[in-house]
Formats: sequence, C-alpha cells, structure tokens
Amino acid sequence: MSENEEILWNGKPSQLINFNAYLLSGIVALAIIIFSFHWDWIFLLVFLPIGYALKKWLTVNSYNYELTSERMRVTTGIFTKNFEEIELYRIRDYSIVQPFFLRLFSLGNVLLKTSDKTMPELTIAAIKDFMEVKDKIRERVEILRKEKDIKEVDYT
Repeated sequence: MSENEEILWNGKPSQLINFNAYLLSGIVALAIIIFSFHWDWIFLLVFLPIGYALKKWLTVNSYNYELTSERMRVTTGIFTKNFEEIELYRIRDYSIVQPFFLRLFSLGNVLLKTSDKTMPELTIAAIKDFMEVKDKIRERVEILRKEKDIKEVDYT
C-alpha cells in the first residue's frame, strides 16, 4: 500500500449466506443422533455434517474485502490465502442486488463490473451498509479517472 493510500472500508460477508448449509447440517446431524440409538457406531457419522458446516463457516469467515482510496482488495482462503486487487479506475459499472432473504436482515450485495482481465466481475456479498460502500466506490472511481485522465470507451 502506498503512503498516500488510505483504507476507506473493510468488511466481511455475513454468515447468513450459509443459512441453507447450516440448516441442512443441523437436520442431518439430528437425524443421525435419532437413529444412533439403534447402532452405537452410527453416532460417529454426526461429525460429517458438523464438519461440513464448519468448513462453510471457515470459508466465509476467511473472506475479507478492503476498499482503499485506489484499489479494491479481496482476500480469500482458509489455509492458502489468495489476494486479488482491482484498481478502482478499472471499474466500469456497479449495481446493488438485495435478495429477499438478505433484505430481512438489511444486507445486500454490491456487484462490480470491471475491465480487469483476471476479475471481470466482483460480488461483494452479504454486507451491511451496501449502499454506502457502493457510493464510496463510485466516488473514488470518478476521482481517480479525473486524476489519471482515463476515459471509458465501449466498443460494441
């Protein structure tokens, strides 16, 4: 990070995106516990849905989004970390998607379309204050394009 670059926002997705996985894991674990009264060794199978739910939790918990004054950084990975960056001036379009389930909890997704070859689309999933994040991104994109004298040209 350069010395004049500052962090504008930092966040993680909500664990609500794993709701279905947690619910399914709980139902399967409960079914295994109920049927384990007949066979003692079947009780060991309860660790499968618990392990699955734990993996889903760790995967979402390992996501980190960082918006700086010049870039959007995305960090993922449980054991092996993957770092992706998008220069903000490469963002071509932004939109908000708020599925019904996320609306119940005042969460939303910010979708970014970019001219970046490695990451043409980025979804900042299930975050609070999604409108403010989108507005911060939009503001910084416009400032950086003016500073660097970059014009968006669309060849269709």
